[in-house]
Amino acid sequence: MKNGLLTIPDDGEVERILTRRIRERAVLHEWPLSRVERITTADDFSVILKTQLTAASTERAFYRAVRDPALLTPIADGECGGCDWMLLPDLGEAREDWSGLSDEAIRERVRDLRRIIGRLDDGRVPVFFDFSTPEKRADACRTILPTIGEAGMGEEEQHALLAWTEQAKCGDAVLLHGDLKGENVVPTGDGVVLLDWQRPILGPEILEEELALLLSDRESRGEGAALARFVMGYWYAWAYRTCLPYPFVLGMAKKHLRGVLILIST
Repeated sequence: MKNGLLTIPDDGEVERILTRRIRERAVLHEWPLSRVERITTADDFSVILKTQLTAASTERAFYRAVRDPALLTPIADGECGGCDWMLLPDLGEAREDWSGLSDEAIRERVRDLRRIIGRLDDGRVPVFFDFSTPEKRADACRTILPTIGEAGMGEEEQHALLAWTEQAKCGDAVLLHGDLKGENVVPTGDGVVLLDWQRPILGPEILEEELALLLSDRESRGEGAALARFVMGYWYAWAYRTCLPYPFVLGMAKKHLRGVLILIST
């Protein structure tokens, strides 16, 4: 069935896979690029159906490439109408809450989780964005210059942003989750499960902490914080150019990229 950009498996398709009758489908999260539903069958079995625009996520490929106790293992997966779908185990509603943590406590929690992420990195894991070197960050920047020009960023701002990406050095590159926040961390009896591997990144390790702070609406300083702003601004510019041509998305790209310029000028 079609829902905006998404083509979502219908009841019949899911029932054939599960060999169970569906009693209820409840939408847990939805935005233009993905939809997450809890499916409950007539015999009270529940699973999560996640449907995503293929062009905007590498999660299905990621789960196919990596197996680990801290990751979900799909029950089934497939592709339809330019979208990936996965049937995933239902882990319930328990999530970590980082809202009351200090900035340093968030950093410490990210460092703890980095030990898990580090063991997944065998050099062959699919990533969505590669920001592993200044050269690759500069190449990425060049691709969005016309877009941010459309957003109203002048040539001087564009040149300053590009010059910074060509020179900034933030450490050796590793596999990054790229979206670490409490709601993507599920406590279990044996540790945690890390959710939402839609857009893993290859980049400097400090970027994981800085993105986590930015996603928690915290302010930070330094090269790592500027890189986090760049990655966020690049994502919005990329999304505007490829799949979300909405003024709000373009505005968010400009906001974060101008944030980079503020950080590197102070």
